[in-house]
Amino acid sequence: MLCGALALITALWGAPPDERPGDHQGPRAVDGDTVIWADGRRVRLAGVDCPETGRPGAEAARLLAQAHLDAAGPALALVPPEPPRDAYDRLLADIHSGSRSLSTGLVEAGLAWRYRSSDQTLLTAQQEAVRQRRGIHAILDHPLTQGPYLETSTSFHHPACRLVRGRSRQLELRWGAAGSFASGRSPCRSCLAWPPRPPLGPWSRFRPEALSSGW
Repeated sequence: MLCGALALITALWGAPPDERPGDHQGPRAVDGDTVIWADGRRVRLAGVDCPETGRPGAEAARLLAQAHLDAAGPALALVPPEPPRDAYDRLLADIHSGSRSLSTGLVEAGLAWRYRSSDQTLLTAQQEAVRQRRGIHAILDHPLTQGPYLETSTSFHHPACRLVRGRSRQLELRWGAAGSFASGRSPCRSCLAWPPRPPLGPWSRFRPEALSSGW
């Protein structure tokens, strides 16, 4: 899957430069959604989230992000050109080469998901990645991803999550993360380390009938 994605990136962005390992001079992907710019500035891709380092798919996301960066070379640009900064002093921006978006490329490959964004391009890319079960979405038919989940307008949560506790009767209950991802929602950063790592998961200790009592 990753090899095919890398080949697609090369076809769309051009061949990456011939560099020796450890001799990288351009932007460097720290992980799938964080890039150190050539001048040392840290860029956090806005509107998407990738698996955290150590989770399944995290290294694939980093490699794919680096392939984007290497293939584009000097054509890279921050969008917007003067991005805001987050609480960690990182620039919040997408990275483009012409009309090609790094954020969209990661979501298309199933190695990132839309995060608190209204971007319809990202939504369409996510829906197609879910439908094709690309990347991390390949696990969406696994029992560990069937929930149940409580959905807010932007996220889906384990029912015991502190952010939705006591609101179960006001929120929509969904069985299956595929539907949540297809609607453009993202897994809660507080209660769901995504993707889950079989065979353990929060639902091993969760009783669905407890939903009726509220949280």
